[in-house]
Amino acid sequence: MRVKEIITHSLGNKISTIILMIFSMIVTVVLEVFMVLVIRNMVDDVFVKVIDDNPGLALRVTFFVLAFLLWFGIKVLIKNRAALLGSHVSTSLKKAVFSAALRAELAELEKIDKGEIVRKITEDCEKIGEKYIGESWVNFFARLIFLVGIFISMMIVNPVLGLITYVTFPVFYMLLKTFGVFSERIEGKGKLEIRKKHEEIAEVLEKVSDIKLKNGVLREEENFQRQCDRYVEIKKLNEGLRDIRRDKLFALFLGGVLALIFGIGGYLSTRGDHIPGTIVGFLILTPFVFHAFRQMMNPQIGFSIIRQEMASLEEVLSLRSEIRAEPIKSLEAVTNLRFENVSHRGGDGAIEALNFEVKTGEKLGVISLDDYSSDLLFSLLTKTVRPREGQITINNCDINKISTFYLRDIVSGITSEKTLFKDSIANNISYPLEFDEYKYNDALNKSGLKAFLNEFENKDQTLLDEEFPLSEELVHRISFANLFYKDSKIIVLNHATAGLDVKSEEELLKEVFKLKNKIIILMTDKIYQITNCDKVLILENENVLEYGAVGELLKDRNSVLAKLTKKAKASKGVKVS
Repeated sequence: MRVKEIITHSLGNKISTIILMIFSMIVTVVLEVFMVLVIRNMVDDVFVKVIDDNPGLALRVTFFVLAFLLWFGIKVLIKNRAALLGSHVSTSLKKAVFSAALRAELAELEKIDKGEIVRKITEDCEKIGEKYIGESWVNFFARLIFLVGIFISMMIVNPVLGLITYVTFPVFYMLLKTFGVFSERIEGKGKLEIRKKHEEIAEVLEKVSDIKLKNGVLREEENFQRQCDRYVEIKKLNEGLRDIRRDKLFALFLGGVLALIFGIGGYLSTRGDHIPGTIVGFLILTPFVFHAFRQMMNPQIGFSIIRQEMASLEEVLSLRSEIRAEPIKSLEAVTNLRFENVSHRGGDGAIEALNFEVKTGEKLGVISLDDYSSDLLFSLLTKTVRPREGQITINNCDINKISTFYLRDIVSGITSEKTLFKDSIANNISYPLEFDEYKYNDALNKSGLKAFLNEFENKDQTLLDEEFPLSEELVHRISFANLFYKDSKIIVLNHATAGLDVKSEEELLKEVFKLKNKIIILMTDKIYQITNCDKVLILENENVLEYGAVGELLKDRNSVLAKLTKKAKASKGVKVS
């Protein structure tokens, strides 16, 4: 799975952090043993011996405090590094999933709800990185190093007491597991009985009419009282078993081990091996040892723990990307755009055997007499969909071989549905390029935005959010300003001026048509705009109805364009339908 590869790769980039954490964990165990040894020596040399001056007490206390402060600082460091490691993994996953979503084909991306993708990027990635790696894995290794380090230390200090502590682990494990299985079985039976009682209540309420007729209300109330009494008994038993399994059994077994250490340690002391400090040290460490071992019984480090989250992320990572093998990263110049027998069928419409060519400096007008052809053509030109048959070329180069990122540098488009970002007007104009003052001022002039900006208190730094009243004309002009700022070689306008008044429409299109050395494709249903183009392409019901030079077609009274123009004049500019 790609999720595992991302996790492995991101961890590989943090080897130094992992080594530092492991070394820090070892140092904390050493400091913990050192503090216990200080306590042991204090008990043996200071507390037990009756000496007036208590020699070495201040020094030992100082050592203990310094060791504790150092231990505390290293623990903070480990926590910090664990957070760094976990967040690094989660951000690596987030970036991979986010990029997969951005680069996916639109048809693929629409299969998943956008809100669900956001949840995957945030919750699922964070659980894997910060909970699974940053907590579960780090805690597992910390406990493992602690248990190994303490075992070695106990065996060095007193092998007998050390063996007593660690030999009881299997017994402790079996006891917890056995009791856990037993209590879960009892709880399961109790839950099943309660569920059946609930079904009986539902049945009684469904038959309440018959119960009333047979005068069985009192009997049913008595039965329900017995059910309530039984429910109390079941809950008491289940809660008691759960409490024993959670705390009491652990405390009971630990008390037995401590009593064993007391007894054997006391016995060894009476046999000439005076070890009160050692016994105290073991009594301090044993609860921590058993607590760490209990946590190790349920380590939660297997990938099965995050199986659901991994599958969730794989759903996005496996989306078919629109970025494929695209060896061409740049072109010397853009001289022509050609469609050769291009056909496409899909949920976004259909086009059959489409052929046309536009050269640099030419303007192609496209009239769609159906509801989908212009949108589909726009998608093909901007490579958001790919043709099923045929070839789209720029400079005789198949656009499928041209880098999608580069292609969208040389192709800029505006549709009737315009999108602005929650950002300043200036950033919306320059998006996604870096700010260039000369290009920016040129875009403002061509789009006619300067007069609009003077009306705003913050000028071009005005934030476009929900509270800002956006007029349709302002949206249009900002979109066109972004088009002028990008200054792409190929410009595609798909009903880009829909909703504008005629004067504003003419101003913006005039500036577009003044651009030099561009390929301009204008998709519209307004015939008067087509007359400013060099060529016209008329589409209807998947097919090309007419294609040719505007001037020649207008001279031919039988041409589709001439008839549409005549109809438009008769209707005084009403849209072609």
